[in-house]
Amino acid sequence: MKSMFSRIYPVQIFYLIAVYFTNALLLLWFSKMGISHEEMIVFYLMIYALAVITIGIFRSINPRPYFIIGIGANIAMFVVYASFFKKEFLFLMPFLYAPIFLFFWINYNIAFFTGVEPEKRATGSALYAFAFSLLSAIIPVTAGYTAIKLGMPAVFWIGAAVMAVALLLSLRIKAEKVKYKIANCLKCIKGVKTLIFLEGFWEHTTFVAIPLISLFFISEELKLGAYLSYLGLTGAVASIFMAKFSDKVKKRKEFIFPLAIALAIATMLVSFGSNIYLWVAFTGLLYLISPALRPFQTTIALDNAHCSIRELMIAREFLLNFGRLCGILVFAAAVVFGITKGSIFIAGIAMAFYPFVMKWKGHYR
Repeated sequence: MKSMFSRIYPVQIFYLIAVYFTNALLLLWFSKMGISHEEMIVFYLMIYALAVITIGIFRSINPRPYFIIGIGANIAMFVVYASFFKKEFLFLMPFLYAPIFLFFWINYNIAFFTGVEPEKRATGSALYAFAFSLLSAIIPVTAGYTAIKLGMPAVFWIGAAVMAVALLLSLRIKAEKVKYKIANCLKCIKGVKTLIFLEGFWEHTTFVAIPLISLFFISEELKLGAYLSYLGLTGAVASIFMAKFSDKVKKRKEFIFPLAIALAIATMLVSFGSNIYLWVAFTGLLYLISPALRPFQTTIALDNAHCSIRELMIAREFLLNFGRLCGILVFAAAVVFGITKGSIFIAGIAMAFYPFVMKWKGHYR
């Protein structure tokens, strides 16, 4: 794993710094430009629908040019936001977002997890997830302060500069070209498809529902940045220790069952966050438990899929985005029927099924 840290992991660090720095205040910025919540939901629906289509129709992954395209799409997005973005451009932006899942994330995940030894899968997954938790605890409040002092265009220009560093670092990654058919990739992960879908469906809460609903409670850049950093801080460390212990004692089920049930309960509680105090408390609890479970969700796929890392990561990203798309559709329906937090409660129920589906599939008997 040493080569992974010296050559691969820095790409993820700089990439996520840029993403968290720019995305932290994106929805608030949209709102202040007069973009409605319904339009933002359609924006995300387009992103995940296009991601599913892109992964489904492509037939190969060519690492170096794909890194350039994927990271370059991010830089192009930030430049558009910083220089000439208007409300009318909202539904064009998903065409820059969607390729990122194939050209960057699948490409990166294959390179990362190929370098993780089988006996250290939980630890590798935890280190992978740790970057998300740690940076989400530090970067958003910094973005809020920058937006107050320099304005949102500066936030996007800084994000573009940091993303350019990730692009340069990605040129050091050496990997072979991968050819695939999505049908074959899905077939070889037969035992974990439902689990991956449930994971993606639940993620619509943290990717879309909670950030959007939070705008009802918080409408200032620095306060929103501080709130998002608080959410990241709650779970930054717990996953590392639990994953290392899991690898040491060679047990998974004993960690996954209680964490999944706890996350299900925490998710349902979020739907009862009727004021700022309950909202902060319940979302904080959710973000405390979620990072602890996330590495095990990746590890389940690594342990139980009957295929190579390449096929697994392609199929996994396809199903995650399909699950997210379905989750956002449920969220959209909840908004239409006036029960905005209803999809969060449904996501909690879906997560409650997670450990029982795992048991039904016969994993870790």
